[in-house]
Order: sequence, then C-alpha cells, then structure tokens
Amino acid sequence: AVIESGLPLGIIAPAHLDHPLIEALDEEGLRRSTRDGTVCMLLNAGAFHAEISRLSREECHPLFGSSANRTMQGTKFRVEDIEPEIRDVADVIVDYGLRKYHLYEKSSTLLDLSEMKVVRVGSCYELITDALELEFGISLRKAA
Repeated sequence: AVIESGLPLGIIAPAHLDHPLIEALDEEGLRRSTRDGTVCMLLNAGAFHAEISRLSREECHPLFGSSANRTMQGTKFRVEDIEPEIRDVADVIVDYGLRKYHLYEKSSTLLDLSEMKVVRVGSCYELITDALELEFGISLRKAA
C-alpha cells in the first residue's frame, strides 16, 4: 500500500546478518549501521535513491547514509539550508531543489515492524496510516 502510493517511509526491521550486503561491512560499518540486529531502510525516497539502491544490490556494495543535518537541528529541505560544516565534508552533493514534502516540516515517518509501532511521526503520517488500515487492517501505535 505504501509502496504503490509512493509514500516515504522509514522501516526498522530485523536484518539477516548473514546477508551478503551486511557481511560486506567491516566491524565499524556494521556497528554504525545496525542496532540490536535491526536496520532502518527508507522506502520511496525518489528516483535517484532507487537507482543507487539498485546498483548497491547488484554490486553487493552496501550503502548507508544519514540525514544531512546536525543532530537535533531539524530536517533540511534545500541544499542551501544544510549547515556549512556538513556540506564541507560531503564528497558529492545532489541538489534536487526544494523537496516534495517540505510542507510537513518533518523528516520521514519511522515504523518499527517488529512491534508495529511508530517510532517517529513524520511526513505523510496520516496517509501512511490510512493506507495500512485500508489495505491490511493495520492500526499503528504512536511512539510514547
């Protein structure tokens, strides 16, 4: 439902630690990219994200990324809004202009599938919950 609707959603779920992409990580990469045996994957982040993810899978070269912002400094919706110290350490910056869901003034919604619990209410939350309810009869619990 969320995929077909093109809604952005971060999924937290148990990872197969024996998967070739996970096994390709060094110890530090594994420590920084997993928590308690789970990974967080962003779905429906756009054409560039989909293509680079496809190449990652084909080449068995894991790619992980964090938000382009300083901790607790809010989501950035334009390249020029990213803090200079963050831009300065980037090898590549892809400027798509103003992002699609900027009116929400929130990052993506995060859903922990192991508990079917919302970890972060974010952009498109009401659309995501409606789609899951209609398609699967799933009612989500918000984070405490």
